[in-house]
Amino acid sequence: MENKSYIIRVSDHALMELTLAALEAYVVRHPMKKKKDESAYLEAYGLVWGDLVELPDGDTLFHVENATVDAMAKATSNWVRPSNGVDMKKDVITSYWPGISFLGDFHTHPYDHYKDVGVNQYKFSDQDRKRLEDIDILDPDFRISLVLTIAPLQRKSSSSGKQEKLNTVSWTMGHFRFWLTAYIILPVVNPNEGDPPDIGYLVYPRHSDWPKPAEVYGDRVDEDLLDLEPAVFLHVPSVTGLFEATAFGKFKHGEFEPGTL
Repeated sequence: MENKSYIIRVSDHALMELTLAALEAYVVRHPMKKKKDESAYLEAYGLVWGDLVELPDGDTLFHVENATVDAMAKATSNWVRPSNGVDMKKDVITSYWPGISFLGDFHTHPYDHYKDVGVNQYKFSDQDRKRLEDIDILDPDFRISLVLTIAPLQRKSSSSGKQEKLNTVSWTMGHFRFWLTAYIILPVVNPNEGDPPDIGYLVYPRHSDWPKPAEVYGDRVDEDLLDLEPAVFLHVPSVTGLFEATAFGKFKHGEFEPGTL
């Protein structure tokens, strides 16, 4: 398995849904939060939907078109547990909106103040990684996961969006700062004949302090995964503008040059 690039492009509509989910869980005080010393905000969880495009150069583009909030997820200010409604939602979507596929999930990381958010805070936590790599039921449609970090500012800001890292973009809306980070989920193939072909997932890009694939799955891991380092690009056009996902033909005298497409 050779290294390749994965592009996760988030539409403006999906970005609106993700942002509203994070804001609602942060700003609207949950009725069960009665004690003053309890954090008013919660984490939010939901699913992302869209389509997959295999690009001519061999890279893969995930286009996130929609996001839906898991209203029955159990949440605190430090963790969130999804409900069991994934199969029902997939059934409805494929039945009535067959052009949209299930791609994965998202959750939020709320913080008290924007200064509390460093590089490690807007990434997946090790608990986030374990939630996916230790999953018991495999879903071949689960291919990406997003984390949206939210923190309040001292004063209202109108700063423009920024590409923090290849798989992270940030932006400001009013009194809040947001960081959106993307990961891909790749299946682990059991190399031993006669066993189930898929035995789990691996999350990429991997953090330096995360265990190596062989440490997660031992000798059951496909050897091709041991040296795999796929590049993951997050692209949010409404935040950072458009960019070429693949080579675009050059114009010459108002026409495309032959052989450029």
